[in-house]
Amino acid sequence: MLNKKIVFEGQKGLYSTTGIIALPANESPKVKEAEKILQKLGFDLLGDLSCSQFAAVVIYCYVKPEGNTWATIMKTVTEQGESKFAGYEFFTDFSSGASLTTTITKLAIEDFKAQKIFRRSHPDLGPLELYNRHQAYIQELEQKQGMAKTVDDTLEAIAASIDDYLVRQNSNSIQTITSTIATYINAIGIVLNKEISIGSGKREG
Repeated sequence: MLNKKIVFEGQKGLYSTTGIIALPANESPKVKEAEKILQKLGFDLLGDLSCSQFAAVVIYCYVKPEGNTWATIMKTVTEQGESKFAGYEFFTDFSSGASLTTTITKLAIEDFKAQKIFRRSHPDLGPLELYNRHQAYIQELEQKQGMAKTVDDTLEAIAASIDDYLVRQNSNSIQTITSTIATYINAIGIVLNKEISIGSGKREG
């Protein structure tokens, strides 16, 4: 088992990395295929992340230098070491504190506007098409949420963004619990979705 190094201590858990600089040789074909497309789009692999709260999820993190978007490819890993492709997504933070995640994960609810969480789901799109949609959504949100922020090319920055997303999402869940049973059920559905996609995500992410 590879040793892990903690890169960020967040409110929602400890974020760690194994320090890889390339995908494992035995990585699943779906992950490798998604990475090839990200590389054609100009994204570079930063490394892997895992969070103590979602121990079964591994996130491969990518950054486009001088860009406004992070990309992630997710997989789940069993206790026996078997891994399964779990999806990919793009996420961006804005000067207002808002975040945008465009993902292939199905979502019960997209936006939590009070928490400035904006999410778009397109389960049938490939990485290229999803990225193009994400960039279009960025232009729309910039009209109300300020400029999209240039990303930092560190795992610590991605972990911090994911953690901030999860904190804000949890805030929404607490509020919905106090409202109606229906919205509570929807909130639980979102949390379960986020355990698979993280973000997320990042954050969402």
